[in-house]
Amino acid sequence: MSGDSIDEHLQEIWSNWRDRNNQCQGCPHWGNGGGKAPHYGVGQITDETPTVAFVGHEGGRSGNPALEHIANRETLDLSEGQVKEIKEYIRESYPEHFENYRATDLMETGMCNGDLTDDGTPHSPYMRACYDAFRNGDNNEYGLYFTNIKKCGESYTFDETESKSKKAASRCIKYLTPELKRLAPEIIVPFGNKAAGAVFSKYEFKDGCPTNFDVEHAYDAGGIVSESLKLYETKNGIGIIPSIHFSEFYFDSWFPKVIKGRDDLQRIKSKSDYWEELVTISDKFLRDG
Repeated sequence: MSGDSIDEHLQEIWSNWRDRNNQCQGCPHWGNGGGKAPHYGVGQITDETPTVAFVGHEGGRSGNPALEHIANRETLDLSEGQVKEIKEYIRESYPEHFENYRATDLMETGMCNGDLTDDGTPHSPYMRACYDAFRNGDNNEYGLYFTNIKKCGESYTFDETESKSKKAASRCIKYLTPELKRLAPEIIVPFGNKAAGAVFSKYEFKDGCPTNFDVEHAYDAGGIVSESLKLYETKNGIGIIPSIHFSEFYFDSWFPKVIKGRDDLQRIKSKSDYWEELVTISDKFLRDG
């Protein structure tokens, strides 16, 4: 599907965020970023190439909040005055249309090019390794698209009860279905348990979905160790391949557990082999389909 329809959907999310309307109205994370723009889908999509949609959980804490006196641990419930201040800042700082705040190539983002975030935290090398594995494949030239369940990142590290992450995610997750429908990817790769649970809850499958993912409570999904790099086909022909999250902390932690617990992955000897295997599974699915 062409990128125009994706742009229309992302513009709707941008407008909702900018005006605090619809799903964004009353969201506990709307002001948590201190005036930072949310993270939107990254990728240049054409009708000529098979599309892989990568889905993460949230954009994280990259970037410094503009309104630091509002974005702090003590401010979880915004007052009317704070809402007004954030709205005024957004109207003055961001245009009505979002085009200048969305990269069209993953390589333009710190996620893949190795730059540091605004707060000095290094980006993970593993999303770059994933990107390179798909771009260097011999069988297909893929269109690559990345999005998050939650569009607004947090300004501080909170536990999920404290920051009302579940309430925020329950609002943002409603943007995911129309985003994926308009994108119409051939393959979806959710990174981590939360993203996998959210994605699997949106589809019906030819042979059922993973028993470890509680699709009735998608945000609380578990089981990524036993499900990484397994392919599930939806009834409408999309291949879904759950994966360990690409962040350095989670990937380094989960990689040995996944390999140790899976007889079918014993040929993977290195972390770079992991991403090559993801491409191999994707290539085979497209050929056989």
